[in-house]
Amino acid sequence: MTKVESVMAHSARFALGWKRMEELKREKVTVIISPHLDDVLLSLYATLLSGKLGKNIIGITFFTSTDSSINTKAKTDFSTIAETSVLRMEEELNFSRLLAKHGINYLPVFLGLKDAAIDKYYKFIAGGAVGKLPGGAVKGAAMRVYMKMVEDEARKLNISSMLAPLLTQFKHNITRVIVPMGVGTHLDHNVVRQAVTEFGDSARVGLYAEIPYVSMTNRLSVEKLRSSLPKDFTEVMITKFDPKGKDAAFKKLYSSQYEERTREAIFAAGKSLGEVIFWKK
Repeated sequence: MTKVESVMAHSARFALGWKRMEELKREKVTVIISPHLDDVLLSLYATLLSGKLGKNIIGITFFTSTDSSINTKAKTDFSTIAETSVLRMEEELNFSRLLAKHGINYLPVFLGLKDAAIDKYYKFIAGGAVGKLPGGAVKGAAMRVYMKMVEDEARKLNISSMLAPLLTQFKHNITRVIVPMGVGTHLDHNVVRQAVTEFGDSARVGLYAEIPYVSMTNRLSVEKLRSSLPKDFTEVMITKFDPKGKDAAFKKLYSSQYEERTREAIFAAGKSLGEVIFWKK
């Protein structure tokens, strides 16, 4: 293309810009907020492919600086974090490319926060320990301490200040926002769960049940999941899925995270529960 042809092409593009922008304003977008770079596939793969969430998706992932993989070693420094983070972002981009082949436009956004296993290791371990306590007064007291820790962490990160400029860019398009339910006691999941309080009536708000945690915490029923929800999340969307197909997709796309316990959790959820979103009334 010559210089003159290039100028003319750009001029034509911007001359018609008003029309494109008007069309863009009418497109509907669903925002999915996730803690890590595999949570969307694990929890919502079949729901996305079904088209129930629309064809335009923005996936905002918070904790994308990580050295967590099946090959994680004791050493953690900036080089291990950079190497693993890039690998995992590539996996998410490949997920986007797969969805595109099915007519789903998935735009990944990486916020770059460090995951809890890096610099909040002992808080991360403490959260897991709380989740394994038997029921009763001891666990109740431990959970109150844990949730205070989650609230403090969410306040320190200032979730709303991070989301606001991102959501403002597409505010006229966003019709649904989906946030993790915070099943279990993973610190990152429960911190991001606090983001649900940031949305008013401008968009429909949903909470999705995280796989593999629904299996790991034995909440493989709608009733068990519903018991920990705010009262105004009453409508439920369930999408059944073929665990064999989902397992194969996860193994292919997110090989850095694929392990036997995750495979078992996918099959357990696929056979008894499916993918679940609770919508705010």
